[in-house]
Amino acid sequence: MDVMPPIPVGSETFDEIRTHGMLYVDKTGLLVELCDNLLNGMRRVHVYTRPTRFGKTLNQTMIDRYFNIRYREKENIFKGLNISNHPEFEKLMCEYPVIRLDMRVVSAENMDSIYDGLHMVFKNAYLDFRTAHGDSWMSDDMRCMFSRFISGEINHTEIKTSIQAFSKCIFDELKDKHGNLVNKKPIILIDEYDSFLQDMDPLPVKEYNSISRALANFMTITLKTNENYSLGIVTGILTLSQTGMISGLNTPVIHNVFDMKSGEFFGYTEKEVEKLINLYVPEHVDKKRILADLKSMYDGYIFGDIEIYNPRSVNMYLANGMFDEPPGEYWERMRGNMFLNNLLLNSPESVQDEIAALALDHGKSERVSIDPATIYQDLHYNPSSRTSLYSCLVVTGYLKARPVSKYNNQTTVICDVSLPSKEVEHAYEELIRTVRSRKTKGNRFVDSLLRLDSMGATEAFNERLKVQRFCDLPPPPRHPGRCS
Repeated sequence: MDVMPPIPVGSETFDEIRTHGMLYVDKTGLLVELCDNLLNGMRRVHVYTRPTRFGKTLNQTMIDRYFNIRYREKENIFKGLNISNHPEFEKLMCEYPVIRLDMRVVSAENMDSIYDGLHMVFKNAYLDFRTAHGDSWMSDDMRCMFSRFISGEINHTEIKTSIQAFSKCIFDELKDKHGNLVNKKPIILIDEYDSFLQDMDPLPVKEYNSISRALANFMTITLKTNENYSLGIVTGILTLSQTGMISGLNTPVIHNVFDMKSGEFFGYTEKEVEKLINLYVPEHVDKKRILADLKSMYDGYIFGDIEIYNPRSVNMYLANGMFDEPPGEYWERMRGNMFLNNLLLNSPESVQDEIAALALDHGKSERVSIDPATIYQDLHYNPSSRTSLYSCLVVTGYLKARPVSKYNNQTTVICDVSLPSKEVEHAYEELIRTVRSRKTKGNRFVDSLLRLDSMGATEAFNERLKVQRFCDLPPPPRHPGRCS
């Protein structure tokens, strides 16, 4: 077998992967739509949401590497990739200033931590830009102002407007090293826009609203009232987009797990997995068996209308090289899970029973309504909402959703939901176990399930069904109040 490119395990940087000749499954088709937006002069904000470990940060670094003027003198590492066949490939490559914002440094413990985090977001972005371009291109006034910002002499209003001020400064004053005016507004990349929510405990309504408002103001000023950017790209986990953080933007393009255009650009398709198996699995190994094993363990997500494998887990398995052993479990739950734990903890036991039952039978599905635009306030303060809970489990990767129909408003999607793969089963059971351990009152069904007593769990679940009917779907629009 020929020596194959090393498999990147843990690397999230496009530049590192391509520069060091590592395996890269081509996702540059994602750039085509963005190029079309720029060529048509559309100042759009694109929001891409997927579960953790599905390549969001890798795609952000790919977008940065393609458009960023800082790489003009660097090697063209896009040769041979899909984007190189696009007619405008060379025209747009390395032609834009890029501001990268990593929201993972933001904590939502209180208002001070919010503003400290947003200050750090700006500081990191500014220092990264200054490393690439220096600051000699700035006017004295701008240089002094941003030096004051970096030193911490900045109030809350200045923090919220910092990226707007910086992007205006770049467009007005930036010149490249040849002395030619860079006559393009910067592209703004925002990674992990919702990361602070994963560890966030439920807060009093007044405090939660204040934090949400501060973050919403930052996002709105950065991407709505700011006239000095060409394109905005936002990535995160939760598709529950009307948080106030991005709902104030001018018709952002939401690419959630139901989006048909972006389905293949996050995770591996089955054809891509087959190709990787042919490349990395020795000839003497039964490759059909390997594909079947990987399909059972790592397949199961549906993005748009495409079956998607967990890319990190596939990479880990191939890098491990133990092809005579069953595939291992590499799926990582999103960091913290405090938000989801509390959501489940406060949900009705009848809904907990439904959710836990999916772990009892891997082939079991539940027909529910999924709303990818559920607001966070609903999740925090209306935990009995069955639709909101299932929606959260879907977008975080604990459940897969196969659409069967849509309501007329095209927002709430009727889906059959089930566990996506064997790999997620243990994490799913652990999630339920964590929630049940915090309950003061026992639940015979869930307790039996977690003891792996399938007979006891089945009996308990059937007993509950005798005394309580579950509505498979929310009331259809034409017949309010009726359950199917």
